[in-house]
Amino acid sequence: MSKKRFLQILIFLGIAISGSIGCSPEESLKVQSEISLDVKEQTDTKDSERKSETSQPVNTTIDPKTELPKFFAPLTGLALDDEGATKKAITAVKIDNSESLTQVVGVGKADIVYEYLGEERATNFLALFQSQNAENVGPIGEAQLSDIHTLMNQPGVMLVTAQTKWSLREVLKVSGIHDVSAELFPASYIQVNDDSGREKIYVSLNEIADLDPANRPNSLAPWRFKDGPTVTPAKKNEVDEVSIDWGETKTVFKWVPAEKHWARYEEGALSLDAEGNPIGIQNIVVQFVRYSLSNELDRQGERIPEFEADAGIGEAWIFNDNSRLEAVWSKDNLTAPTVFSDKQGNIVQFSQGSSWVLFAKSGSVTILEK
Repeated sequence: MSKKRFLQILIFLGIAISGSIGCSPEESLKVQSEISLDVKEQTDTKDSERKSETSQPVNTTIDPKTELPKFFAPLTGLALDDEGATKKAITAVKIDNSESLTQVVGVGKADIVYEYLGEERATNFLALFQSQNAENVGPIGEAQLSDIHTLMNQPGVMLVTAQTKWSLREVLKVSGIHDVSAELFPASYIQVNDDSGREKIYVSLNEIADLDPANRPNSLAPWRFKDGPTVTPAKKNEVDEVSIDWGETKTVFKWVPAEKHWARYEEGALSLDAEGNPIGIQNIVVQFVRYSLSNELDRQGERIPEFEADAGIGEAWIFNDNSRLEAVWSKDNLTAPTVFSDKQGNIVQFSQGSSWVLFAKSGSVTILEK
């Protein structure tokens, strides 16, 4: 481990900003989700094909003489200067966010972050990087089966994990996901011991090489993006705060009007990027799912929960800008994309920029409306 990297990590881990996230009943209007998530029959072929469409950002209000960008980042919808940047491999990093470890590093540069209930009754992150890298990301956790299932609709993803369990190695072989774990590529990782002697692992994404660039298919856009501030035609409510109760911990997202993005808080502490700045998020997706207990045990000897979103249909709340859109998520099979549509059946368009997807239990999410 280089001295420079070690100092970078120590500097970051010393940064913490806390803030109050509470509000009185008189100040807030809380709306709880009460959703039935029974898996329904798949729609007919025509409807399935329509829902599975992905495209470049659509704008119906601009001057037709205006020259539109030709290239877009697949995970954010933001314009790119050249086509080569669109072909860069997606690197998915499993991040351990348990309380027994220190605050996470590098997640602010991720294009998409999946957050869900994991080890030690805390949340874990599966962070997808494509449009930009981060010098240090971590602490790195161990991938679960649900992580692999989440990535199977993207071709040629590289999965960064502390180690690959024997039970998952065969699954990885047939999934098309490239294993770039610390046990296989130790030179790309940094090991740091905390005061208690516990080992934490970090990764430099600049040192993770694309294993098969010549044969890797292009990354797919996970959803449609819009160019302007207009929202999908549907009922919307302006929202100041979104709160997810995970049981032992709580995650809160607050709308920042001046910056026009969402800021994330965990147990009152503001989430920061590698430079110590608040993480800005353009889209929040709350995907309501069921959880079950896996046979894997965490460090406390408790069974690790797994979310069920491999296929089916369910409720979703999507927050573009500071509005809430009541939507439906659907997924035809394990390798198909998750499609989000409004209650009229229209495919949802997302704001350009980073997204945070939360796999939440029914009844665990409340919002503070204006």
